[in-house]
Amino acid sequence: MEMKNCFCLAASVFFMLPLLADETQLVLNGGFESSMKGKGWHLPVKWRVADGIGRKESCALVWENDSPETFSFPKQNIPIGPGTRYTFGGWV
Repeated sequence: MEMKNCFCLAASVFFMLPLLADETQLVLNGGFESSMKGKGWHLPVKWRVADGIGRKESCALVWENDSPETFSFPKQNIPIGPGTRYTFGGWV
């Protein structure tokens, strides 16, 4: 029997967290609460946003994968610059 891996990653995930520079939100839709269309995210196959399963019943990013050899990561281009301090955090 094939075991299915399911990882539910709450609202803001480690590698795509709301980065802050001078208190400015750099990650668009970091909590996945808004529609994903046009919000800067690229979600590969096997990734989806689910309502009500995140921290405090918020939205969460879900990865369902049945192959340990194949994986991908959601991504978003974030404008950053040298000499700037960024703060990030998240729930997994």
